[in-house]
Formats: sequence, C-alpha cells, structure tokens
Amino acid sequence: MKSTKSTLRVQAPASAANLGPGLDAMALAINLHNTYTFKKSNKFKIIVTGLGSNTLSTKKDNFVYKAFSTLCKKQKDKTPEIEILISNEIPPARGIGSSAAAICSGLLAANAMMGYKLNRTELLQIATEIEGHPDNPAAVLFGGCVVVTNDNGRIYWSRVGIPPQLKVVLFVPDFEVPTIKGRKILPKKISLTEAIFNIQRASLLISSLAQSDFEMLKLATRDKLHEEVRINKFFPDGFKLTEAARDAGAKGAFLCGSGSSIGAFAVEKPDYIAIMMQEKAEELGILGTTTIVSLNSTGAVVEEFT
Repeated sequence: MKSTKSTLRVQAPASAANLGPGLDAMALAINLHNTYTFKKSNKFKIIVTGLGSNTLSTKKDNFVYKAFSTLCKKQKDKTPEIEILISNEIPPARGIGSSAAAICSGLLAANAMMGYKLNRTELLQIATEIEGHPDNPAAVLFGGCVVVTNDNGRIYWSRVGIPPQLKVVLFVPDFEVPTIKGRKILPKKISLTEAIFNIQRASLLISSLAQSDFEMLKLATRDKLHEEVRINKFFPDGFKLTEAARDAGAKGAFLCGSGSSIGAFAVEKPDYIAIMMQEKAEELGILGTTTIVSLNSTGAVVEEFT
C-alpha cells in the first residue's frame, strides 16, 4: 500500500507490569512518555535523545524500526526509508515499559503512515509477538490499568477503572535489569499454595482498584511467583524500599515488571512517601531517583502531519 503521510509523531506512556501478583496478566500506564517523530526520508536514520541516548541502538535492530518494518512486511509492503527521532523520558531496562513504548509506537506509526487501518487490538497481537508478553503493550495502546489473557496465541484484553486520585511513586535505580535476564530466572514450577496465594491477591487487586478500596492494596500487591527471586538476584535491598514505602503510608508497593524500578501506590502524601523511599535508598547506598507520576488513561497518542 502506498504511504499516505509524510510525518507523524507518537507519544507513548511508560507502564508498570505485574503490580505484584499479576505476572504477565496486568499492567498500568503511567505518565512518563517517550516521543517518536517519523519522517519520510531518502535514507534510513535514527536519532536518540534523552535517557538511553548513549546505549540504545540507532540501527535497524532498534525496537521502533523493527516494529515499523514488521507491520510493513505483514502487509506485504516494502518498508519505506524513514528518519526516526526518539526523545526518551522512560529509562530503558528499568521495568517500566521502554521497549513496549518503542514497539507500539513503531506499529502505530506504520499503521498511520502506510494507511493500513488496523485497530489497536490487532496491533496488540503483533506487539505481543515482538515483545514476548502482552501486558506492557496493552497498557501503552489502551492506557489505564489493563488485564490481558493469551488463549492459544490470541490476545484478549480488558480495562479496569482506576480512581484518579491514585498516584504511583517510583524509585528508579541507576542500574539496569534487562528483561530477558529477569524472565530467564523465573521458576518453571510452583506449588499449589503459591498459585492460590497469587490468584487470591490478583483477584483482590482488581476488585480493590475497581472499587477504590485503597486499604486492601497492601495485601493485594503481595506476590510469591516472581518478586522474591528477581529481587534477591538483582536488587537484594529492594524489599527494604517497599517496606519504607508502606511504612510512609503507601497503599501498596511492588517491583515494576522484572525490575529494577520499585513502584508504590499513593493517595495521601505522595511527596512524603517519595522522600522516605529516597532516604532509605541513600541509607542503603543505592543510587537512583524518585519521582511521582499520575496514571495515564489514554494510551499512546498519534499526531499526523501531511
């Protein structure tokens, strides 16, 4: 299909997956954003500014271009020569959806520039094939809190209403945990007791968010499937930060994705929770930054230019 747009911009949110017990089943879009500008050009070029500018690839293996090219190939089109300017607020390899933002932006850009007209559920299917799991891409594409199910390769998703007063306090360490490493160490088998523990808490988490029952979140964000093994391997003091957040008034705290970021739900005094998390990190000698983010309800936004 002949391309219809010469320039467009995609703004994609960060996302925190799992939220404790919802391993590969839920994610939350948050208001940190990467911005991707796509232009038709005479030759391929990627420019990266902001976070990750010294480490992210500027070649055709970059997730943004890979996703753009994948959709073109699926539509049996030749990938056009494009220039991509990437401006990053989302730190890479910190568990808050940098790769999902890139993949979804590449797909959305190709869909719009090439005039394919796939809906976002169809794009989620392709994003999952590239990313390997559907939770972060669903949050990027649809915003809010999403729950996802993979049924024989077909992805289903639904949104959970999130109260607007809920915020997330993030502690983002200076060190990375590449997703592939974070997934590789997960146990292949779990006990029935552990499975029941997580099913109960994941169910309670959805109910608590939907009903704004914030006091249940401390219990509902507990996990026995992935957080302990990941934190013990990559971030031994991580649980001390979640404890500091809860002690300061956080409604719940969790490892974001496979890490390294720690997230905490806050309703009252998010600034105080952030200060206590930062002070605990400094006491433990952990380098990183703490920030307070609101929840993103819209998902990625595409702005087209002729």
